[in-house]
Amino acid sequence: MKEITVPISSVHPWELNPREVLKEDYSRLKEQIESLGIYRRFLVCPDPQKKGHYIILGGNTRYHAIKEMGHTEVDATIVYPNTEARMLEYALSDNDQVGMTNQEKVAEIYEKYGKNTVNMRIFKIQTFKPKPMKECVAKFAPCPDLSEEERMEKIVKKVLIKCPECGSEFIP
Repeated sequence: MKEITVPISSVHPWELNPREVLKEDYSRLKEQIESLGIYRRFLVCPDPQKKGHYIILGGNTRYHAIKEMGHTEVDATIVYPNTEARMLEYALSDNDQVGMTNQEKVAEIYEKYGKNTVNMRIFKIQTFKPKPMKECVAKFAPCPDLSEEERMEKIVKKVLIKCPECGSEFIP
């Protein structure tokens, strides 16, 4: 891994990015950036099609927000995945939800220290237990005859999958 600062024109979103964002969450993100600045590095890998350019594996939504806000450079950490499946692993890791927020503790700290200064409107917390990725893949891309790696490859490449239980076909 290597840390770099590059022109925003030399990075672009990963076309297979599995993350989606709601319009109101995008607006909140922009407000957070305006309030707190950009304190997280992008996670990128070299673009094999374009020398000196990078594909964003982590920070795609931030990229759109800061580009729209007129920023000209980004700080990034370069990783070197050798397959699309590995790229997916980096993207999932960058957005992994490791813990849950204790609502009572947030309320206590807010009341004590931030009641008149913290703009709670621009934040959202997770209050439920995240599901393991393996469970989601099994639910939305059931392929009992394939290995875990082959199933992830199908998801990344958006290959048509047929559910063995009901026969429905879909692209994950």
